[in-house]
Amino acid sequence: MPSPAIPDRDQGKPPALALAIATLAPVGMTVQFHRTSIATVAPDIRSELALSPEAMSLVAGTLFLTFGLCQIATGVLLDRYGPRRVMTGGLVLMALGSVLFSFGRDAGELMLARFVLGLGSSGLYLGCLIILGRWYGQSRFALFTSLLYSLGNLGSLAATVPLAEATVRLGWRLPYLGAAAFALAVAILVATRVRDWPPGAAPAASSRESLIGLIRGLPEVMRTRDLFAVFAAAFVGYSVLNTISALWGGPFLRDTYGLDTPSIGYVIFALIAASTVGNLLYGPLDRWFDTRRRVVLAGGALTTAVLGLIAFLPTSSLAVTVALFVLLGLVGPYPVVVLAHGRALFPERMVGRGMTFINMGFSLGIATMQGMSGLIIGAFTPTETGVPPETAYRAAFGAIAIAAIGALYLYSRAADAPPSRDGLGKDGR
Repeated sequence: MPSPAIPDRDQGKPPALALAIATLAPVGMTVQFHRTSIATVAPDIRSELALSPEAMSLVAGTLFLTFGLCQIATGVLLDRYGPRRVMTGGLVLMALGSVLFSFGRDAGELMLARFVLGLGSSGLYLGCLIILGRWYGQSRFALFTSLLYSLGNLGSLAATVPLAEATVRLGWRLPYLGAAAFALAVAILVATRVRDWPPGAAPAASSRESLIGLIRGLPEVMRTRDLFAVFAAAFVGYSVLNTISALWGGPFLRDTYGLDTPSIGYVIFALIAASTVGNLLYGPLDRWFDTRRRVVLAGGALTTAVLGLIAFLPTSSLAVTVALFVLLGLVGPYPVVVLAHGRALFPERMVGRGMTFINMGFSLGIATMQGMSGLIIGAFTPTETGVPPETAYRAAFGAIAIAAIGALYLYSRAADAPPSRDGLGKDGR
């Protein structure tokens, strides 16, 4: 069947890159909506279900923890069965998780729903990136990632002002049923229109290996040079930005500045809009400067510095805080280059297993930082109105900034992987 992302096998050349990415973008939108929406609806959920900060952080972090723990298995499935099948099944699970979340009555049921969402999302972004890399070349991997994440951020934007307004009018539950319907529609799109390989390309040897054989090959992945240094950068990569945009930004603005749900939605909208621009800015930098390591270190340093200002520059000015949020969104998407560095470590036959290990770092880092921040915030004595004090949030942000400094130091010991070396020397890279 013809595909707007991938053409017929008798067609001589691939379609325009922009068209392929636009076709795959709804996959990213589905993922990003569920990663971000908690920040918008958390105050309402916390109020309706009487959840503590620790419970709220567990609900939010369950998706990322599940995502991370599933990565090795997902990598094996991607290498064996291909992205299209894995992505279709994952989107169906995303729809189920969204329905379960809409009916959640306590922290346990919400965590179950987020578990299903994490399971479903575990291979979606990487599946898209594997397809794009096969069709359009690995040297532009950071560009693919930045474009895909930028369009995927439309899902994050939908989880801010539109979700906030819908929550005021309809409550926080009904919008998740709409998100379930969207996920099912995207599953049909992927199943019928996307192809794993370009015309005439031979599938990697891994697609013919048994599952047992692929699993036995995991030690080879673990022995890859600089894998754990890149993993360290991934561990803190999105957790800095995600802590604000997808969990504590909303409660912090409500408890510290008294903002209502629509106002919180507008602030988070501005942050995510800035991160969309940031994704586009980071995308070509590794090719322009022919370095990935230095781009990651510079982006990580800027991101950590902004979070440090939010943490250690107490101010009563809402305008300053909002400005720092937006600046964090602009400089925070440097992990698109971390992903490109990780992709450069692996030959095609190992790409699913290798890249899902890097992805595991992203998700486990987010889950860890969300859990840690919830414990820190919950350790402070609530104010007279029963909400955490401003210092509790700032202490949590400061702890994450310190952790990021340590992880970036570990990453600084990795060898560079400049785009000019892609495709040279290693088993089809």
